[in-house]
Order: sequence, then structure tokens, then C-alpha cells
Amino acid sequence: MMSPEEIMHRSSMGSSGRFSCSRRNRFIIIGAVSLLVIVLIGVIIGVSVGDDLSPEMKAMRDELSKALNAVGVSDTGLYDKNNYQWDAFVWLFENNGQTYGRSQLLQRFALGCFYHSTYKMENMYTPTPPGWRLKGNWMTVENECNWRGIECNAGGKVNQIQMGGNYLTGKVPMEIVLLREHLDTLNVTTNLLYMEYEDMKFFEQMTKLQHVVMDDNYIRSDNGVPTYLGACTDLKTLQLSYNVLYGQLDNDLFHKLSNLEHLEIESNFLTGDMPNSIGKLKELVYLYARRNSMSFNLDFLKAGKLNNLFALWLDGNEVTGTIPTEIGQLTGLASLSITNSTELSGPIPTEIGKLTDLRRLWLYNNALSGAIPTELSELPKLEVLELQNNNLEGEIPTTVCANILTQTYIHKALIVDCGKVECPLGTCCTKCGDDNANSQNGNLAN
Repeated sequence: MMSPEEIMHRSSMGSSGRFSCSRRNRFIIIGAVSLLVIVLIGVIIGVSVGDDLSPEMKAMRDELSKALNAVGVSDTGLYDKNNYQWDAFVWLFENNGQTYGRSQLLQRFALGCFYHSTYKMENMYTPTPPGWRLKGNWMTVENECNWRGIECNAGGKVNQIQMGGNYLTGKVPMEIVLLREHLDTLNVTTNLLYMEYEDMKFFEQMTKLQHVVMDDNYIRSDNGVPTYLGACTDLKTLQLSYNVLYGQLDNDLFHKLSNLEHLEIESNFLTGDMPNSIGKLKELVYLYARRNSMSFNLDFLKAGKLNNLFALWLDGNEVTGTIPTEIGQLTGLASLSITNSTELSGPIPTEIGKLTDLRRLWLYNNALSGAIPTELSELPKLEVLELQNNNLEGEIPTTVCANILTQTYIHKALIVDCGKVECPLGTCCTKCGDDNANSQNGNLAN
């Protein structure tokens, strides 16, 4: 029989042996797991960087990488199989049977990036994005000049991207700068693009652009119209209405865009003043800035440079002060709309009678006062005159009545507050703007 001391000694020896065995097993397991992790990391890295590429594919990637680096665009996506650059690169290689020259190779790569960065890309406004509505040869071996929405010049260089209303999501990619030497039109209106301010940095290099049409998307900026556009000094058309633009317009930006003919910034969240530089855009034909939260007077019109202006719409902003007499210098004006601005006061200037091409004049829901100027009789093309909900008085000149009522325009209208302004319904006014007059003349209102 063993003594208690021997029992204790043997028990401790057995426990130590079991512990040693358990520890060895644990080390083995940890080692195996570590090895497995290392293998998995190696596989992932191999997938990411594309170590399994053929020499020909690596050569093409090197060529694309050099081109991107030369224009300051990151090439990291060429090494990431989850990136749109990779998708465009693989497609380009697999469709390279025609052996494109370098210029066409880069052109097709830029368009491939455009496709993959705007096709079924989720964003905060479009969590379940649809695919493109129409593809029309995109991402095929067909020459890119025959793709839907792509137009080329005589040398086969892409000079227009016309992709309006096609369910584009995501964003216009930086790789578009590869087309900078010949692209003059970028039209992506009425899509589902979501782009922040910095996403539009590519405009800094797009100096040949003449037409940028990006209205009705989710273009977001807290600094007004992105100042990157200032590099596009040949720009004639800039349409950014119905987006998510906050902040103020930059005065210097519009000094740079001296060739602008068409400016649309309606229905955003813009604030602040109307830059005086806009009033100096002597080539400007259309200015649409309705439905923002801007607060400004009409002094920008006093520069006398807007002789080519055809349409001026400023409704729904806080327009203050009076209508300047210099409005008579806008001799090309055919459509003027400044409504819903209760701080706009004073008389309708008589100089408005100099605008002999004026067809439509909307000045309702303001605080205008005084008599209706007889000089309105000097506007033979006038089709619409709406002056209701102001503090105007007097009478509508009979010549104005005759001019409007004899027009063939289907939406012709002459509306005033009939309780304050003499304007017989039917023989002059088409409708009364004040409720009392409407109720008194009900059947004659139309």
C-alpha cells in the first residue's frame, strides 16, 4: 500500500503529463489555423492584385496604369477585382481581338469605366438600382462610335456622351479625363446619379467641354455650383437644375465662364446673392434660377451686358428692391418671370415697353405698386401678361388687350386684380386674379 505522500506524488505527476499533452495539442491546432489563415491571405492577395495574369494582360494593365497616372487618376482599381476599373480592364482585354491602337484602347477603357461606374450602382437615394434602360452596343466589340449615345468626330474620337434618361446610377468616373482632348458634350440629364462635390474634380481637366447637362440627378454640393467647372472656359451650356446644391454661387466662377449661353440652376437649395458676374455674361441667352432660397436684388441687370438674353426666370426666391429701369436694355428678352417675391416692390418701369420681342411677362404675387404703364401697348408680340396679387391700379390699355386676344398661342392669358385694375373680362382680361372679382364674374373668368 502506498503512503499518502506517494499517492500525492503520483497524482501530481499524472496531472502534469496530461497538461503537457493538452498544451502540445493546442500548439498544433494554433499552428494549423495560422497556416490556414496565411494561405487564405495569400489567395486573397493573389486575387486582388491579379498575380495570375498572363504576360499580355499585365502589359495592357501597365499601359492603362501609365495613362491614368499621367492624368492624376488613381490606378488602384486595376488591381482590385471588385472595382469598376478592373471590370473595364478585363472586358477590354477580352475584346482586344482587333488590336486597338493606344488612343482607341484608352478611349474604350474610359467608356468601359463610365459603364461599370454607372450601371446598377447603389447609393443613398437608390438602394435597389435598375440597370440601364437601353444599352445599344455598349460593351461589345462594335466600334464605340456606334454605341448608343456616343458621338464621334471625323477622326473617330468621342466628342459627345448623350446618356439622358437612361437610369444611370453611381457617378461619372474620373477616368473620363482620358477623353479630355476631344469631349465637348457631357449629357447625363434625368438619371439617378449621386455625386458629391469632390466627385466632380474631373472637370478641372475637361477644358474642351462646351455643354454640361446634369440636371435632375442627385448632384450634391454645399458650396453652390462646383468651382471645378471654372476650368471649362469654353462652356456654353450648364444645366444643374433639380439637384441637391446648397450654399452660395461663386462670383469668380462666372467671371471664368464668360462664354455661357445657357445657365439652369432651378429647384436646388441655393442661398445668398445673385453674383454680379452673371450680369456680365454677354453671350447669355437663358437664365433659369427659379425655386431656390436665394436673396438678392436686381442690380446684376444694371451692367447692361445681357443684350442676348431671351429668357429670365427668377421665381420663388427672395427678390428685393425694385425692377431697375435698365431692364429696358435687355432688348432680346422674350420671356420674363419674377413671381412670388413679396419684397419686390415699386412700379413696373416704363422702359419695359422697349422690349419689343417680349412675349410672356409674369410678375404676379409680388408687392408691385402704381399704375400699369401704357408703354405695354408697345409690345406687339405679347401673349401672356399676369400681374395679379400686387398693389397695382389703373387700367389695362386697350391695345394690350387687343394684342393678347388676337394671338394664336393656346395658353395666352391676361390676368390682373380686377377689383383694382380696370380690365373687362372677355373683351380684355381672360381671368381675374383677385378672389372677389372671380366670384362676381364667375362665368366670364375663362
